[in-house]
Amino acid sequence: MSLLISDIILMGQKQLAEGGVENSKLEAEQIYCHLKKIDKMGFFQRWSKEAEDGEIEAFFEMVKRRASREPLQHILGETEFMGYPFKVKKEVLIPRMDTEAVVLQAKEHIENKDKVLDLCCGSGIIGISLYKMMEEEKKSIKLTSVDLSQKALELTDENAKLNGVKLELLESDLFTNKKIKKYNLIVSNPPYIKSADIATLQVEVREHDPLLALDGGETGLDFYEKIVDEAPSHLKKKGYLVFEIGYDQGVSVAKLMKEKGFSDIEITKDLAGRDRAVKGKWKD
Repeated sequence: MSLLISDIILMGQKQLAEGGVENSKLEAEQIYCHLKKIDKMGFFQRWSKEAEDGEIEAFFEMVKRRASREPLQHILGETEFMGYPFKVKKEVLIPRMDTEAVVLQAKEHIENKDKVLDLCCGSGIIGISLYKMMEEEKKSIKLTSVDLSQKALELTDENAKLNGVKLELLESDLFTNKKIKKYNLIVSNPPYIKSADIATLQVEVREHDPLLALDGGETGLDFYEKIVDEAPSHLKKKGYLVFEIGYDQGVSVAKLMKEKGFSDIEITKDLAGRDRAVKGKWKD
C-alpha cells in the first residue's frame, strides 16, 4: 500500500511524541521540509501526494534520531537565529532563542564604527547578528570573537562566511590573549549552569551540548566573577558590558557589576518573562 506525504508526517509525529518530543507536529514538518529543501508552501502543496520510497526511508531515519532526543539542530546541521542562518555542530553549544534578548540589549549601546568583543562566542551568533543588524542600518562595527574552544572558533568562522561578516577570531581563555585590546562593548554568553544542576538538564542539553560551554562552577557564577573583574581593563570610557544569564542569576550578576564600579545596571527579561540579560556601563 502506498503512503501519502500526510501519512508519513502523521506517523513521524506519533513517533516523536512517543519519544517525548514536545513539539512533535512542528518538528516532523521541519524534518520533511529540510529533507526536501522546501518551504511551508511547498510542504502544503505536497501534503496529499504519494511519498517515494527513498524519502520515506530518509525521513524516518531522521525521525528516529530525534525521537532518541538527539537535538533537531544537530540532525539538520543548521538553525536560524534573529532571521540569519547558522550552521550547527555537535562540539559547540546550540543557539537558542533566549539569546535574542541579549543581542537586542547589546545593540542598544552600539554606535557606528564601534569595536565589539563577543567573549565565549560559541557558534558566533551574538557577534554575527549584531554585525548584520548594524549593516542593515548602513552602519558598521569592528567585531572580535573569542573562545577557548578551537571547534567553536572554526564554526564561528564558517558562520561569519555564511553571513558575509568580517571579524577577528582569537583563541583565548577569557582575556588572556594579548591581542585582546579595548572595546566599546563586550558581550558574553559564558557557561552559567551550576555544576550540580547539569545532571538535571534536558537530555538534549546534558548529553549533546559540550560540558565546557555549560559548567559555570559550584554557584554558576565562576565566569561572571572573572569577566566582571577583568572587563574594565578592556572597556573604553562609557563602554558597556552585556551578559546572558540564567533565569535566577540576575540579582547576583548585577551585584558583582555594581561592586566592581559599573553603573546604569539593568536586568532584562526574555520573551518567556524570565531574567535573561544584565548590562552595565563602565565609568565615564
